[in-house]
Parts: sequence; C-alpha cells; structure tokens
Amino acid sequence: MLAKDFSGGAVCDGHGVCCCEDEDPCFGVGPADEDTQILSYLDRELGELEAAIALSRERRAALISAAVMGKIDVRGHGVVA
Repeated sequence: MLAKDFSGGAVCDGHGVCCCEDEDPCFGVGPADEDTQILSYLDRELGELEAAIALSRERRAALISAAVMGKIDVRGHGVVA
C-alpha cells in the first residue's frame, strides 16, 4: 500500500521505497532522523570548508601585501598562469 504522495508522480510505501509512475523502484527514502543527522553533518562540514576558504583568502592577501611592500623577495620566481 502506497501511503505518501510526492511531487513528480512518485509515491512511497511505509518502508522507504519509492516508485515512479511506472511502479519501478526509483529511489529510497531514509528515516527522517537519519536525514537530520546527514544535514547536520553537511552543515558542519560546509562551515569548516567556508572557514578554510576564508583563511586561505586572508593568507593570499597577506602574501600579496608582503610581496608588494618588499617584505619578501619574489624575484626569480616565475609567473603562474
């Protein structure tokens, strides 16, 4: 017995198996608490990634500033395209 209707013509039974209009299983649906755990994990990982990107940008700006002000010698280093 198909209980929950989803947009796009897919319906799911009570066991997490969803079927498209042709009744072939097309995807599974995990428990809601597992979805919440996955979203929390992805949010944490995304936060760490955003922090790493911000730190990388700060270090890049500091390196460029030091090179422009002559605090580091960049002569003899090739240009990276």
